[in-house]
Formats: sequence, structure tokens, C-alpha cells
Amino acid sequence: MTIDNKTVSPQSTYAFSEEGNHTVYVLFDMPKISSAEKMFYQDKEMTFISFSSKFRRTNITKIDYIFAECSSLVSIDLSNFNTYNVTNFNYMFHSCFSLTSINLTNFETLNAENMEGMFYHCVKLTSINLSSFQTNKLKNMKSMLESCTSLTSIDLSHFNTKNVLNMENLFYFCSSLNSIDISNFNTEKITSFSNMFNGCKNLTSINLSSFNTKNIINIYSMFSSCSSLTSIDLSNFITMNLENMSSMFNGCSSLSSLLLSNFKTPNLSNIQNAFNSCKNLKFIDISNLETSKVICMSYTFSGCSSLTSLDISNFDTGKVTSMSNMFAECSSLVSLDVSHFNTRNAQIMNHMFYKCSSLTSLDVSNWNTQNITTFSNIFNHCSSLKSLDVSKWNTVSAKFMNYMFCDCISLTSIDVSNFNTTNVQYMSYMFRDCISLKNINLSNLNTQTVTTMSNMFNNCVSLKSIDISNWNTINIIYIDSMLSGCHSLNSIDLSNFNTQNLKNIKQIFYDCINLNHIDISSFTSINLDYKYLFNDNISYNGTIVINKEIYDYIKDYVPENWEIIY
Repeated sequence: MTIDNKTVSPQSTYAFSEEGNHTVYVLFDMPKISSAEKMFYQDKEMTFISFSSKFRRTNITKIDYIFAECSSLVSIDLSNFNTYNVTNFNYMFHSCFSLTSINLTNFETLNAENMEGMFYHCVKLTSINLSSFQTNKLKNMKSMLESCTSLTSIDLSHFNTKNVLNMENLFYFCSSLNSIDISNFNTEKITSFSNMFNGCKNLTSINLSSFNTKNIINIYSMFSSCSSLTSIDLSNFITMNLENMSSMFNGCSSLSSLLLSNFKTPNLSNIQNAFNSCKNLKFIDISNLETSKVICMSYTFSGCSSLTSLDISNFDTGKVTSMSNMFAECSSLVSLDVSHFNTRNAQIMNHMFYKCSSLTSLDVSNWNTQNITTFSNIFNHCSSLKSLDVSKWNTVSAKFMNYMFCDCISLTSIDVSNFNTTNVQYMSYMFRDCISLKNINLSNLNTQTVTTMSNMFNNCVSLKSIDISNWNTINIIYIDSMLSGCHSLNSIDLSNFNTQNLKNIKQIFYDCINLNHIDISSFTSINLDYKYLFNDNISYNGTIVINKEIYDYIKDYVPENWEIIY
């Protein structure tokens, strides 16, 4: 070995005379070396490496991780490196963060079987010439180019992929890639395309006409976050064995239409997030999608804000357990037929129709809801809904009803008189901003397990009366702003409220401009803050009935012209 032209024993310690760049020559007995695996692994100082002609005489079969995490390496010349016998190239240049140039001119890959992660996280590489690559025996291309964030184009048209079994994450997060040629790819042995193009946000088109998908099982996030993709032709896709298409088009925000009528999916079990955030999607044909085995439909169409209609008449939801956010923020959707939905196994429906602000009607009257635990935000901001029939809903398993009808500003009435709320814990914001709601029967609600009713009726400006006099509030902790903004209320009776666990009652009567009679005679706690019960927007004259024990703690905060009775 020589260092700066001085002969040094490999077994000795060498002290550099000064800082700076130094040249190190290492002489190997090449024929005896069979593996170069991790040879320079995690060398943080090396900036350039080349190999002499003697490296043409090697029997090396493995070079996995040979330069992995050489974070200062800028350039590599492999023109003299004999790779004829190499079968494994896994993570060869993994996380070479500074690498801008690789000379692969004479690189031989005739016997290559594994190239997993070969260029993984080479973030400064703008181009890679793989024209010398022969891939007849290649089996594994997983993550081969993953996170090559500066790569703008790649030509793999000459790649022979007939034996490849794994292409997962192949171009994952190649965020600068705007051109890709995989037109000759043979994918007949592939079972998963998971994350294959995920994060390729500059790709406007992908030619997949050569793809054979007869064995495909998993296409999870295949095109996720391909935000510049304007169209995609998948008419040649065979999906009879497909099980997972969750997040397949998640974040494809430039797609305007999707024609997937050829998708026949008798084995499909997951479509979660499949079309999430396809905000420019105006038309989608999934008329032959079979969903009888699907368990999760959460976020399936969430954020498809340009869809005005959606035909899901073929959907079989008998096995679905989660429908949370399924149509959330489909703000242009004018009509939606879900009357046929079988919801017997559904457990979660939170945010299901959240911000479906253009829906004028919705038939959910015959839904079986006996197993639903979460209704929170299910109709939140369905601002155009004028009527909603949930009178037959069985809510025996429900725990969360917070924000359930919040911002349903066009609803004039809602029948929840048969709701079984024995297990409900959260009712906060349940009817907030239901500004057209004139009456509601809540007298039969069992509230014994409810802990929070904060803002429950906040800004229900048209509500003239609320009978909650018989509610069991033994576990209630928060009722702050519960009735705030109820402009039409004249009186309220809270005389039976059990307040032993109550902590927050702030602003409960704020902006109740016509309220002139209040009964809170059951309120006995001297530890509650009564200072912010009222503001100036209340009737000039009125009566408040209290318990004598709290007189000294509330008297200074009752409106000036009101009578205090105890």
C-alpha cells in the first residue's frame, strides 16, 4: 500500500503530516478476492475512487453495500471493475449523498440477480447511464432508484425483466423525474407494484402498455403523489387476483378522469385512500369494481372535490368495518346514492360525509348502525342538506357523537328521539351552527356516560326550546359554550343537572339574546368559575334560579337587572 507515494505496511499505523487531500493506493491479490461486500462501507472521507486495470482480473461475486453511506463520495470510475461474476448488487451506492457522477461504461451485469436499493438515496445524481446493463437473469429491482430525488430522466427500455419478481418502490420518491421509458417492461411474474411510482411528482405521463398484470396482488400507492400526472391508461390491466389497491391514486391531483371499467376485482379486500385527494377528478368509471371482500373503505374518495356525481351502485359493503372519511370533502358532489349500503359490520363512520357541502339529499334511513362506535363529524358541514332521516338508526354501540350534525345549516329538523346513547361519551359540537334547526326532541337521550357537551348547541340561532331537564349528567365535565348563540331561546331548565364532576361552564349563555329565565338550582360547586356565564348580549330583564350555596360566587356576574332567586 502507498500513501502519498510512500510505501506503508497495511498492518501499521500511519500519521498524516498535514490536513487536506491524500492519495491512497491499495494493491490487492485480485484472483483471491471473491467478495467486496461493504468494502468501503460508511467511509465518510473518501471523495473519489477509481480502480486500476488489475481489477479486471477478479472472481468477485458479491458487491453488496460496497460504497454504501460513503457520504462524501462525489465521483466513481468503475470502468476497470470486473463485475462479470457478480450476482448481488444490493444497495451498492446506498446513501451516497454527494455522488454526482458514476462511470458504468464497461459494467457487466449478465449474471446479476439482485439490484435491490442499488442507487437508493443518491440524491444528487441527475442522470444514470444504464445502457450497458444486461438484465436477463435479474429477479429483484425493489427500491433500485428509490429517492434519487435529482434524477430527471431514465431510460430502461432495453431492460429485460422477464424474470423479475419484485419492482416495489422502484422509482419511489424520484421527485424530479419527468421522463421515463419502461415501454418494454415484461411484468408477467410481478405480484406487487407497491409504491412503484409513489412521489414522482413531476411525471406527466407513464406508458404502461407493455405491463402484464395477470399475477398482480398488490398495487398499494402505485401512483401515489404523482401530482402532475394528467392521464393514465390502464385499459390493459388484468386485476382478477388483485387484493390491495389502497392509496393507488392518492394525491394524483392533476388527473381529470379515470377509466377503470376493466377492473374486475373478485379478490379485492382494501381500497382505503384509493382516490384520496384527486382534487381535479371529474369523472371516474369503477362500474365493475367488485368489493364483496373489502374490509376498509376509509378515505376512498376523500378530497375528490371536483366530482359532481359518483356511481357506486355496484358496491357491496357487507364486510366493510371502516367507512371513515369515505366521501369527506367531496364538496362538488350534488347527488350520491348510498341507500343500498349494507352496514351491518361497519364500526367506524367518522367524517364519512364531512364537507359534502353540495349534497342536498342523502338516503341513509335503512342503514344498520348497531355496531357503529364512532359517528363524530359524519355529517359535519353538509351545509346543503335540507332533510336527513336517521330516526331508525340503532346507536347502542356509539361512543362518539361529537360534531355529528355540526354546520348542517340547512336542516330545519332532525329526529334523534330514538337514539340509544347509553354508551356515548362525547357530544361536543353535536349540533353547532345548525342555524335553521327550529326544534329537536332530546328528552329521551340517556346521557349518563357523557363527559363533554361543550358547544353542543352553539349558534343554533333558530332553536326556540330545548328540553334537557331530565338528563343524567353524573359524569359530565365540560358544558362550556353549550348554549352560546342560541338567539331564540327564552328559557332553559338545568335544575336536574348533576354537577359533581363539572369543571368548565364558561360562556354557556353567551349571546343568548332573548333568554330571560334560567334554572341552575342544582349547581352547588363553589369551585366553578361563574364569571363568564354571561356576556352583554342577553335580555335586559330576567330571572335566574340558583342554589343558595353559590350566591356569593355568582351574584357579581349576573346581569344587572336580573332577579336572583334561591
